[in-house]
Amino acid sequence: MVGQSIITALADDPTFEIVEVISSEKRQGKVYGAETKWLLSAPCPEKIKALTFKSLEDLESPYVISALPADAAETMEPALADKGHIVFSNAAAHRLSDKAVMIVPEINREVLKKALPAQNKGMIVTNPNCVVAIVSLALAPFYEAGLVKTLSMTTLQSASGAGYPGVSSMDLLGNVVPYIQDEECKIIAELRQLFQVPNQPISVQCNRVPVRVGHMASIELELTEPLSAVDAQKIITQWGQSHDDMLIFHDDPTAPQPLKSLSANDMRVHVGRLQTGLTDRHIRFCALGDNLARGAAGAAIANMNLYHHLRG
Repeated sequence: MVGQSIITALADDPTFEIVEVISSEKRQGKVYGAETKWLLSAPCPEKIKALTFKSLEDLESPYVISALPADAAETMEPALADKGHIVFSNAAAHRLSDKAVMIVPEINREVLKKALPAQNKGMIVTNPNCVVAIVSLALAPFYEAGLVKTLSMTTLQSASGAGYPGVSSMDLLGNVVPYIQDEECKIIAELRQLFQVPNQPISVQCNRVPVRVGHMASIELELTEPLSAVDAQKIITQWGQSHDDMLIFHDDPTAPQPLKSLSANDMRVHVGRLQTGLTDRHIRFCALGDNLARGAAGAAIANMNLYHHLRG
């Protein structure tokens, strides 16, 4: 679903155009439209349907967006980078390795700026795990203010986050699954790297819920100093205003909600239910984002736009 979300997001993009698709050997030479089961409600663009799958060796485009499984990305993405391609990856394979940089443009664009390769050289630019890509925007105002001492978080992750076919409907409909394999350790490691807090206590518990699109997290921060809910809201609101309104605060106590708060291809992160926690050094809030747009496809495209801008 991530690959298809990338296609729809770039369908009318003024800067970039999809001109090539690559696949495993069994699909090479076959037509995308005939070989692909389209899962999204938005139709597949006709020009994409007509593309023929190529091999990795035949790829010519300077920019490549990868939605590969981690095991395939482990070898294919470095191979593309070695050939001089700039690979924008959704895969977990290289997020924490020295073969790539993990970027959220609103948070650590300077890391990409410092890592730009020489002309005609390739590199791998990854976006974080879909939960981290979302909650990092809600956490950034407090990390940038030096206020975070510890972090505890419970996630409610949508069915689409498991990919296709994902979790069986018989397991998920009318149910909550309080376990997502390897997810909690990924989130902890990636948050520590993104915010450069390698030893910070972070606790995460992940749940799969019967929602089609939208990951939510219930977050509690232990702060380095007392902070009222009113002042915490000001910090969130001011940060959002200074970052193109990518962080939206909701006063309505019933918000945010996946069905009501998220718009089509929503790159914003929605924050609500802000309140004091156990003490005046604790705050609690919910953060919600579109796991396909902000969390995956849109995150890779945002990194591609940032790279293109930095290259001038």
